[in-house]
Amino acid sequence: MLDLVKLSGQIPAFTRHLQQESKASQERLRQAWQVFERWQQEPQVWQSRWVEWGSHLSFVCASPAEPPEAWGSLPKVEPLQGRHTVVATDGSQILPSHHEIAYCSLINVGRVVLHYGTQEWPLLDSQPLLLYGDGPLAQQNRSDSPLSEPRAEGLPRAPLNRRDSRPQRAPGERNPTSGTESSLGLEEILALRRSQAELEELARLALSVPRRRTTLALLDGSLIPWGLEPLPQSARRPWLDPILATLEQLRAARIPLVGYISASRSSETLNYLRLGLCPYLGCDCYRYCPGEKSPPCHPFAPLADRVFWGSLLQPGERSPLWRSGASVLDAFGEHHVHCCYLNVGEGSLGQAEIARLEFPAWVVQDAELLQRALAGVLSQVHKGFGYPIALAEAHHLAVVRSGDRQRFFALIEQELLRAGLRHVAVSRKEAQKRSGIA
Repeated sequence: MLDLVKLSGQIPAFTRHLQQESKASQERLRQAWQVFERWQQEPQVWQSRWVEWGSHLSFVCASPAEPPEAWGSLPKVEPLQGRHTVVATDGSQILPSHHEIAYCSLINVGRVVLHYGTQEWPLLDSQPLLLYGDGPLAQQNRSDSPLSEPRAEGLPRAPLNRRDSRPQRAPGERNPTSGTESSLGLEEILALRRSQAELEELARLALSVPRRRTTLALLDGSLIPWGLEPLPQSARRPWLDPILATLEQLRAARIPLVGYISASRSSETLNYLRLGLCPYLGCDCYRYCPGEKSPPCHPFAPLADRVFWGSLLQPGERSPLWRSGASVLDAFGEHHVHCCYLNVGEGSLGQAEIARLEFPAWVVQDAELLQRALAGVLSQVHKGFGYPIALAEAHHLAVVRSGDRQRFFALIEQELLRAGLRHVAVSRKEAQKRSGIA
């Protein structure tokens, strides 16, 4: 039980800390503005350093996909009008536990299809996926297959990571790919399997819409598979191939895919500004600043991209497009992830949201698809009072609440008893936690 009386004495110090951080953030923002103005005046300096030293950086650095002079002249994004369809997915999971009656896991994908300008009914449902067996949790059952007839599909499978957050390191720091596939923990693998299910269901829904219909596919979180960073290139390949195949299906159907990230912590675009602040002969981080926590090129750390662009963008305005520098995207080709930041306006809380939007390269290279993606996202945010309504509905459908969890294991218990298995019970620890003593 949480003792709020004891806790309340610690909160004033925390409040003072936040006040100090707010003042420091304003100073970081001022320094970032100054460097941004220098880049606009001398873009060739930054470009030459990127071309020569981009592979020697110890941090993830995006590169501009639009020239600096485009800033300030980009057209304002307007909400999408007319007949169109929006598809979205989101997922949640039940982690396996040795204290439960059976060692298994569940992935639940919320699925949403919203039609605008037609008389069609929306699709609002969820698709559960049962995982169990060796491998780890290598076997899976969809709800349309009998539990007694598992459909074995071993790992690896196509992953995309949920959010744009990577394993905890300094913001934007690269991770050396020296691990093996076995270096991924069970929880990490399950997160990748969940993201795989989200992407597969999203593509399945999008491709089921009539080809003549204007369609937009929305995914909650990043399109960059950050979860594969710990793996070497040789171990990534089996995971990446299904991703690229799915993206190719969407490209062939000309259905723009957007990864929507709220409250992004990424600093990829600000990291590009650091190239002009390097005091050494070359931007070789591993030679001049190995293990340096406060390098001289980063006076505005840990300022996030969304905070910087939020200080420049008005509602409906977007930042220039950027090409992500994540090493895990090296094999993506025409599906290489690009991003921009969009001020989607004030939501129900009265505060403007700066969303990070991610697209495959073939979307940003097609003016019509890019305009559809941007306009569709803004329209969804307005309908959802600050957050894309299709993603919000998909989230609600995906959430597995405590009551759902109890019914899930009760269903498994009934099936095990029907099959004649004995000693079907939770561990003593779990039983004690549920009943309590006091």
